Parts: sequence; structure tokens; C-alpha cells
Amino acid sequence: MRLWPVRRTSAGDSSNGLFATRDVHSNGHVAVAAARPARSRPLVNAALFMLTCLTTLLAGASLARNPLFQHQMGEADAKLRAARILLHADAAAAWVTAAAGGACAPDQRARIRSTATWAAATAASVVDTAYRAGGGTSLYSVHPLQRRFRDVHALTQHFLVKLDTLTTAGAVLAGAEADLTVF
Repeated sequence: MRLWPVRRTSAGDSSNGLFATRDVHSNGHVAVAAARPARSRPLVNAALFMLTCLTTLLAGASLARNPLFQHQMGEADAKLRAARILLHADAAAAWVTAAAGGACAPDQRARIRSTATWAAATAASVVDTAYRAGGGTSLYSVHPLQRRFRDVHALTQHFLVKLDTLTTAGAVLAGAEADLTVF
């Protein structure tokens, strides 16, 4: 596997330690999945700002005072931070291997692929939480949550982070036969 530091991320900041890969078929999942947690953080911040001002029908108070909303936002924040940390840790381990001139072993590739898949699904879950909290307002095509909702769900359809990747990763980690053609 050949890795190199991303010169520019989706946020324009190269100091966050994300890496892209040259071999898209076997290792592009790091680059594909890295964008989602990074792009979900501004969404959560924007959703918090917007939704805390929102007063729901019949509630009489802003969403910020709703205990369910508070719980959901706390959980979404923790999920997003966990996904970013694990993704960064796996990318850093792959970088160490590549910098030493080695290739990632199948078990390391399995862990990277499963992390990328989980990070993409987690980012979608975080966006779903904000989208649901927005209520009917989120349905309008001009609403920022609508665009983020479509974007993150489009990413989850990418072949590098599809959910059956976890089956292949699990087979590799269990020592079972697995087709690693595009793994």
C-alpha cells in the first residue's frame, strides 16, 4: 500500500493527519471515509446552532431545552469523535507501515476497511440525528440539512465502504478464506 499525506482536505486544512492512497482499489477507503467524519463536525455545529433556536410546534420552548434533543446531540458528538479517532489511528498505523517500506498485511487492511466502513455509517447516523431533529423543516431542498443528508447517504453507497465489507474483514480476521480481489 502506498500512502501520502493529503495536501488539502475538504476543509482545506492539511494539518489534521488524514492520508490518501494511490491504490484506490485496495486502500482508497481511507480517503473516502475520512471526508465524512471531517465534514459531519461542521454539520453538527450548524445543526446545534440552528436547532437550538428552533421552537417545535406545541412545545413552547426551544429544542435546546428538550432533554431528548440534548441526549441525541451528546450521543451524536461522542459517535463522531470516536469515528474520527479510530480512523486517524488506523491511517497513522498504515502510514508507519508504508513509511517503513512495507505493505499492509491482510489483517491490517481488514481493520482499515472495517474502520472506514464503520466511520462512514457513523457519520450517516450523526447526520440522520440532526436531520430528524430538524423536523419538517429539514425536508425543504434549500435547507442545509437536506443537502448533508443526501451527501452522506451517497457516500455510504460507495463500493469501498459498503456494509458487506465488514463480512470480508471479519473473514480475514477470523482466518477464513476470503476473496481479497478488491480488498
